[in-house]
Parts: sequence; structure tokens; C-alpha cells
Amino acid sequence: MDASRNVFDASAALPDLQTLVAAHGDYSLIPSDAWAAYDAATAQWRAARIAQLRAEREQNLNQFRAPARKPAGNPGKTRR
Repeated sequence: MDASRNVFDASAALPDLQTLVAAHGDYSLIPSDAWAAYDAATAQWRAARIAQLRAEREQNLNQFRAPARKPAGNPGKTRR
């Protein structure tokens, strides 16, 4: 596949199927190596998006978690 026809930037947004079709003129003309590049870019985007969503979820859950409690009383003295 010609490097100039690789129209995917997996770090940006979900790869666009319409862009892939436009780059090759027709859906039926898309070669297998272009499909492989599209699939790889889509998988990379999906993995990054899942990681981002998990991080956002964890951050949101942390807002509602109670802080760790300190033991009551003076830990330096023992009770008798």
C-alpha cells in the first residue's frame, strides 16, 4: 500500500470508513492491506478509548470514596 494512501491516525479519532472508501475510490476496491491498516488503527483507538474510560470511571468513583479513617484516641498510650 502506498504510504500516502494510509489516511489513519489512531492517536486522534476513530478511523473513518468513509475516508478509507474515498481514498480508494470504491468500497470494493479497498485492498486487504488497507483493511489491515484500518483494522489495526481501529483496534488501537478502541484500546486507548477503553483505557481513557476506565481512568475517568476510577476518577469519578474516587470522588465518592470515604477517606481512610484514623484510629480513635492517642495511639501512644495504652489503656489499663
